[in-house]
Amino acid sequence: AGPSVPASPDYTVTAGSVRARLEAAVARLPERRRQVWLLRREGLSTAEVAAVMGITAGTVKLQMSQAFAAIRQELAPYLDGGMSLSDFLDEEQGGLDV
Repeated sequence: AGPSVPASPDYTVTAGSVRARLEAAVARLPERRRQVWLLRREGLSTAEVAAVMGITAGTVKLQMSQAFAAIRQELAPYLDGGMSLSDFLDEEQGGLDV
């Protein structure tokens, strides 16, 4: 279930801060990109998101890649403590393949 997380007040504050910044970064994504991101985070497969949104699987993959890049860039300064965006997402919700 992923690496263990140290139980320290510093980590809790950092994780909470990153979580809030993640939500803000997602809110700033263009509408279609945000919808793709949210559906994938809910656990829908690429094919399922494509069907729900009426777009191709390739478009879903492109939108996810662009969303991940934008969010990673926005959160990079806050993840410098050795945790990548992928690591953070793994801890938050069991990961996400892009």
